[in-house]
Amino acid sequence: MLKAIDKSKIFSIIASLLFLGLLYAWFPFSKYLISFQAEPILKVAWAYSAGEDWEHCRIVPLFAIFLIYLQWATLQKIEWKGENFGFAALILSGFMFWLGYITDLHYLAYLSFQVALASLILWFAGWQMLRSLSFPLLFLTFMWPWLFLDNVIAFPLRLLMSNISHHFLNLIGISNLQIGSAIISAPNFQLGIPPGAKFQLDLANPCSGIRSLFALTMITALYSYLTLPKIWQRWTLFLCSIPLAILGNFIRILLLTFGTILFGSKFAIGSEADPSTYHMGAGYFVYLIAVGGMLGIGWFLKYDWKSWIEKRAHRQSPFPDNPHSTASEKY
Repeated sequence: MLKAIDKSKIFSIIASLLFLGLLYAWFPFSKYLISFQAEPILKVAWAYSAGEDWEHCRIVPLFAIFLIYLQWATLQKIEWKGENFGFAALILSGFMFWLGYITDLHYLAYLSFQVALASLILWFAGWQMLRSLSFPLLFLTFMWPWLFLDNVIAFPLRLLMSNISHHFLNLIGISNLQIGSAIISAPNFQLGIPPGAKFQLDLANPCSGIRSLFALTMITALYSYLTLPKIWQRWTLFLCSIPLAILGNFIRILLLTFGTILFGSKFAIGSEADPSTYHMGAGYFVYLIAVGGMLGIGWFLKYDWKSWIEKRAHRQSPFPDNPHSTASEKY
């Protein structure tokens, strides 16, 4: 690829990368505002990604590099035709970073990093290179811990999961009551059984599916890009990651409910500080169900259904050996 670069631009490219490196990896973010201690924005993102909901963020850059490696032969053939519009977009990314700095809003700095990378590619290499690298650049979005989504998505998802589980358990004959995001066994006053005597499940944020949702959307995006040839197929599979995550967590709640009824709360749930082995195993089962569903849907989308239908029609034809013969010739 270096052969395609105008030598006069090499210094500008190196200088731009060094500047962005200093800005995002060294410059203290929000020094005099809300943050107790100013840290570079990349270090801030790394620290926030230590949480269990966002651990997948740390491996995203490696995946992005791997995606570029897979395209390397194609990228080397692209002629570099820089666009001046890229410089204007780079200035815009700097404004976004400054706006995030004065408001102590990390998310604007995250977005400015994405825009800055895209701007540099457009400025030095042109639109064709930017289009070729569009997915690795968009995939880097999963690198950032979007913590505000915990509040936006987690609680509604908790209510949705508890509501689905509540109705399903009643449907199969396990009487229960839904109290907010909690599910407890129904009372039987004739037998002197109080509410919650058989089981009590309070769906915390991890049980809502928020943890698996973010990781599964990342995995599904990567898998669909690598295995499906058409854009509509990729988007279909990617959007399916949301119901798959919900399905996996629904089965998890059922496992915890049945485990509590059969073996007791200590075995099936444990405590908040020390969840039981069964509880942890049910959590991993979410990914098994969701990834299995992803593979199944992916196979369904890329299967050659047209050929299958044609073969079925040929087998059901009254003249399978000579499809060109007419009824009069046969008889």
